[in-house]
Amino acid sequence: MKIIKRVKIAIAAMLLASSYTVSASIITAEGIEASALQLSTDFEEFYNLGNGNAFSANTGLEQANTIVAFFAETSTDLGLFLIFGGPGGVAGFADFDILASDGAVTFADDSAEMPSGSNVVFNYARNRTDGLIFSGLTDPFWSIDIVFNSLSGIENLMFITFDSQGTSSVLFQTNDAPSILRINGAPDSANATQVSAPMTSALLLSALGLILFRRK
Repeated sequence: MKIIKRVKIAIAAMLLASSYTVSASIITAEGIEASALQLSTDFEEFYNLGNGNAFSANTGLEQANTIVAFFAETSTDLGLFLIFGGPGGVAGFADFDILASDGAVTFADDSAEMPSGSNVVFNYARNRTDGLIFSGLTDPFWSIDIVFNSLSGIENLMFITFDSQGTSSVLFQTNDAPSILRINGAPDSANATQVSAPMTSALLLSALGLILFRRK
Protein backbone atom coordinates (compact mmCIF):
# COMPACT_ATOMS: atom_id res chain seq x y z
CA MET A 1 0.00 0.00 0.00
CA LYS A 2 2.84 2.38 0.77
CA ILE A 3 4.25 1.86 -2.72
CA ILE A 4 0.85 2.56 -4.32
CA LYS A 5 0.52 5.77 -2.31
CA ARG A 6 3.95 6.86 -3.47
CA VAL A 7 3.01 6.14 -7.07
CA LYS A 8 -0.17 8.21 -6.70
CA ILE A 9 1.88 11.12 -5.37
CA ALA A 10 4.24 10.73 -8.30
CA ILE A 11 1.30 10.80 -10.73
CA ALA A 12 0.06 14.06 -9.24
CA ALA A 13 3.54 15.59 -9.46
CA MET A 14 3.95 14.50 -13.09
CA LEU A 15 0.55 15.85 -14.10
CA LEU A 16 1.26 19.15 -12.39
CA ALA A 17 4.64 19.46 -14.08
CA SER A 18 3.28 18.41 -17.46
CA SER A 19 0.50 20.99 -17.47
CA TYR A 20 2.52 23.87 -16.03
CA THR A 21 2.47 26.96 -18.23
CA VAL A 22 4.89 29.87 -18.14
CA SER A 23 3.50 32.94 -19.87
CA ALA A 24 5.46 36.00 -20.85
CA SER A 25 3.75 39.37 -20.54
CA ILE A 26 2.79 41.86 -23.20
CA ILE A 27 3.90 45.19 -21.70
CA THR A 28 2.45 48.51 -22.76
CA ALA A 29 3.69 51.86 -21.49
CA GLU A 30 1.35 54.74 -22.28
CA GLY A 31 -0.30 52.41 -24.81
CA ILE A 32 2.94 51.59 -26.66
CA GLU A 33 4.20 48.00 -26.59
CA ALA A 34 7.57 47.51 -24.90
CA SER A 35 9.89 44.53 -24.50
CA ALA A 36 11.78 43.52 -21.37
CA LEU A 37 15.50 42.88 -21.18
CA GLN A 38 16.16 39.15 -20.74
CA LEU A 39 18.58 38.59 -17.87
CA SER A 40 20.73 35.60 -17.01
CA THR A 41 21.36 37.10 -13.56
CA ASP A 42 19.05 38.48 -10.87
CA PHE A 43 17.64 42.00 -10.76
CA GLU A 44 19.87 43.36 -8.02
CA GLU A 45 23.03 42.10 -9.68
CA PHE A 46 22.02 43.85 -12.90
CA TYR A 47 21.21 47.02 -10.95
CA ASN A 48 24.88 46.87 -9.95
CA LEU A 49 24.66 49.27 -7.01
CA GLY A 50 27.86 51.18 -6.30
CA ASN A 51 30.06 49.20 -8.67
CA GLY A 52 31.47 52.20 -10.56
CA ASN A 53 29.44 55.26 -9.69
CA ALA A 54 29.28 55.11 -5.88
CA PHE A 55 25.88 54.88 -4.16
CA SER A 56 24.27 54.61 -7.58
CA ALA A 57 22.87 52.23 -10.17
CA ASN A 58 25.39 51.09 -12.76
CA THR A 59 23.28 49.41 -15.44
CA GLY A 60 24.74 51.55 -18.23
CA LEU A 61 21.31 53.02 -18.93
CA GLU A 62 21.41 55.93 -16.46
CA GLN A 63 20.87 59.45 -17.80
CA ALA A 64 21.61 62.78 -16.10
CA ASN A 65 18.53 64.68 -14.87
CA THR A 66 16.25 61.98 -16.30
CA ILE A 67 13.99 59.22 -15.01
CA VAL A 68 14.90 56.05 -16.90
CA ALA A 69 12.23 53.32 -16.83
CA PHE A 70 12.45 49.82 -18.28
CA PHE A 71 11.51 46.21 -17.65
CA ALA A 72 13.85 43.27 -17.15
CA GLU A 73 12.91 39.63 -16.96
CA THR A 74 14.48 36.54 -15.39
CA SER A 75 13.29 32.97 -15.80
CA THR A 76 10.98 33.46 -12.82
CA ASP A 77 10.15 37.17 -12.47
CA LEU A 78 9.41 40.39 -14.30
CA GLY A 79 10.63 43.67 -12.82
CA LEU A 80 10.17 47.38 -13.49
CA PHE A 81 13.33 49.47 -12.97
CA LEU A 82 12.98 53.18 -12.17
CA ILE A 83 16.28 55.07 -12.02
CA PHE A 84 16.46 58.80 -11.25
CA GLY A 85 19.47 60.86 -12.36
CA GLY A 86 22.97 59.80 -13.31
CA PRO A 87 26.56 60.93 -13.91
CA GLY A 88 26.75 64.61 -14.79
CA GLY A 89 23.38 65.31 -13.26
CA VAL A 90 22.33 67.73 -10.54
CA ALA A 91 21.12 66.73 -7.09
CA GLY A 92 17.51 65.60 -7.14
CA PHE A 93 14.36 64.98 -5.15
CA ALA A 94 11.32 62.86 -5.99
CA ASP A 95 8.01 62.24 -4.26
CA PHE A 96 5.77 59.79 -6.09
CA ASP A 97 3.15 57.08 -5.58
CA ILE A 98 3.14 53.61 -7.11
CA LEU A 99 -0.48 52.53 -7.58
CA ALA A 100 -0.37 48.91 -8.70
CA SER A 101 -2.86 46.06 -8.96
CA ASP A 102 -0.11 43.53 -8.22
CA GLY A 103 3.54 43.34 -7.15
CA ALA A 104 5.63 45.41 -4.76
CA VAL A 105 8.87 47.34 -4.43
CA THR A 106 11.46 44.61 -3.84
CA PHE A 107 14.63 46.72 -3.92
CA ALA A 108 15.63 50.34 -3.33
CA ASP A 109 19.21 51.46 -3.72
CA ASP A 110 18.95 53.33 -0.41
CA SER A 111 17.46 50.98 2.18
CA ALA A 112 16.39 53.97 4.29
CA GLU A 113 14.10 55.02 1.41
CA MET A 114 12.45 51.61 1.00
CA PRO A 115 8.72 52.43 0.96
CA SER A 116 6.34 50.78 3.41
CA GLY A 117 3.28 51.72 1.34
CA SER A 118 2.55 53.21 -2.05
CA ASN A 119 4.42 56.48 -1.47
CA VAL A 120 8.13 56.80 -2.29
CA VAL A 121 10.46 59.70 -1.43
CA PHE A 122 13.97 59.92 -2.91
CA ASN A 123 16.83 62.34 -2.28
CA TYR A 124 20.09 61.96 -4.18
CA ALA A 125 23.30 63.94 -4.60
CA ARG A 126 24.87 65.51 -7.67
CA ASN A 127 26.24 62.93 -10.16
CA ARG A 128 24.39 60.15 -8.30
CA THR A 129 21.23 58.14 -8.84
CA ASP A 130 18.34 56.91 -6.80
CA GLY A 131 16.02 54.14 -7.85
CA LEU A 132 14.05 50.99 -7.21
CA ILE A 133 12.89 47.69 -8.64
CA PHE A 134 9.20 46.79 -8.64
CA SER A 135 8.54 43.08 -9.20
CA GLY A 136 6.45 40.07 -8.16
CA LEU A 137 3.85 40.55 -10.91
CA THR A 138 2.03 37.22 -10.60
CA ASP A 139 -1.44 38.24 -11.80
CA PRO A 140 -1.97 37.51 -15.54
CA PHE A 141 -3.34 41.04 -15.95
CA TRP A 142 -1.66 43.84 -14.03
CA SER A 143 -1.44 47.62 -14.06
CA ILE A 144 1.02 50.11 -12.57
CA ASP A 145 0.44 53.86 -12.37
CA ILE A 146 3.39 55.98 -11.26
CA VAL A 147 2.01 59.32 -10.05
CA PHE A 148 4.72 61.98 -9.64
CA ASN A 149 3.73 64.40 -6.89
CA SER A 150 6.92 66.50 -6.78
CA LEU A 151 10.18 66.36 -8.74
CA SER A 152 13.37 68.39 -8.55
CA GLY A 153 16.41 67.97 -10.78
CA ILE A 154 14.40 65.96 -13.32
CA GLU A 155 13.90 67.26 -16.85
CA ASN A 156 12.16 64.33 -18.52
CA LEU A 157 11.31 60.62 -18.46
CA MET A 158 12.78 58.07 -20.87
CA PHE A 159 11.21 54.64 -21.32
CA ILE A 160 13.59 51.99 -22.70
CA THR A 161 12.72 48.88 -24.69
CA PHE A 162 14.93 46.02 -25.87
CA ASP A 163 15.19 43.79 -28.94
CA SER A 164 15.80 40.03 -28.90
CA GLN A 165 19.57 40.63 -28.78
CA GLY A 166 19.29 42.83 -25.69
CA THR A 167 20.00 46.06 -27.55
CA SER A 168 18.24 49.03 -25.97
CA SER A 169 16.33 51.81 -27.71
CA VAL A 170 14.10 54.65 -26.56
CA LEU A 171 10.42 53.71 -26.70
CA PHE A 172 9.36 57.26 -25.86
CA GLN A 173 10.66 60.31 -24.04
CA THR A 174 8.74 63.17 -22.46
CA ASN A 175 9.56 66.79 -23.21
CA ASP A 176 9.46 67.81 -19.55
CA ALA A 177 9.16 66.36 -16.07
CA PRO A 178 6.36 63.76 -16.11
CA SER A 179 3.17 63.85 -14.02
CA ILE A 180 2.14 60.21 -14.48
CA LEU A 181 3.37 57.01 -16.13
CA ARG A 182 0.82 54.30 -16.93
CA ILE A 183 1.97 50.74 -17.59
CA ASN A 184 -0.10 47.62 -18.20
CA GLY A 185 0.57 43.93 -18.65
CA ALA A 186 -1.36 41.02 -20.13
CA PRO A 187 -0.52 37.37 -20.85
CA ASP A 188 1.40 36.73 -24.07
CA SER A 189 -0.11 33.40 -25.12
CA ALA A 190 2.09 33.29 -28.24
CA ASN A 191 5.17 32.96 -26.03
CA ALA A 192 3.71 30.64 -23.40
CA THR A 193 5.43 27.31 -22.89
CA GLN A 194 3.41 24.24 -22.05
CA VAL A 195 4.02 20.48 -22.20
CA SER A 196 1.69 18.99 -24.81
CA ALA A 197 -1.48 17.04 -24.02
CA PRO A 198 -0.11 13.79 -25.56
CA MET A 199 2.79 13.96 -23.10
CA THR A 200 0.35 14.37 -20.22
CA SER A 201 -1.68 11.36 -21.40
CA ALA A 202 1.42 9.21 -21.78
CA LEU A 203 2.54 10.01 -18.24
CA LEU A 204 -0.90 9.20 -16.87
CA LEU A 205 -1.19 5.86 -18.70
CA SER A 206 2.30 4.80 -17.61
CA ALA A 207 1.57 5.59 -13.98
CA LEU A 208 -1.81 3.83 -14.00
CA GLY A 209 -0.21 0.76 -15.55
CA LEU A 210 2.35 0.67 -12.77
CA ILE A 211 -0.40 0.82 -10.12
CA LEU A 212 -2.31 -2.08 -11.74
CA PHE A 213 0.89 -4.11 -11.94
CA ARG A 214 1.60 -3.57 -8.24
CA ARG A 215 -1.95 -4.58 -7.27
CA LYS A 216 -1.60 -7.86 -9.21
